[in-house]
Amino acid sequence: MSTVDEAIALINANPYGNGTAIFSGSGEAARRFQREVKVGMIGVNTRAKVVTTRWPHTAAGFHFPTSS
Repeated sequence: MSTVDEAIALINANPYGNGTAIFSGSGEAARRFQREVKVGMIGVNTRAKVVTTRWPHTAAGFHFPTSS
């Protein structure tokens, strides 16, 4: 994207967004990005591969949102 505003709007327009990352030399852009995007996981200048896991103690369930 050309601007942080465009990137934030694109991410927030996707109802299935789970995670995203920003690569920037601007602390201001990174702070705005992490405050304003609406996803569960956000990376800022992360390494090429980052794995985040969570192993809940409940039975596995698979629920996929559907569009109407």
